[in-house]
Amino acid sequence: MRLQCNVQKKGNQGEYMALYSIAFSIAHVIGHKAGLHLVSDFGFDNTWSVMTALAALCVFLLFFLKIYMKQNKETK
Repeated sequence: MRLQCNVQKKGNQGEYMALYSIAFSIAHVIGHKAGLHLVSDFGFDNTWSVMTALAALCVFLLFFLKIYMKQNKETK
């Protein structure tokens, strides 16, 4: 949450923190339901494979986000 607060302009943090909380809540509802459907339709082994691939994709995207934010900070 610290990154999210530091990126926004001063005075708007409350609005963005509310959006962050809403997205977090929706992710919990959708994540559990999607995980259970994957298990019931494809089994535990395939679900673990899908979740591992998703986690690797997220790490990859976060790595590029870090590079992008570092470059943006240096140009300002």
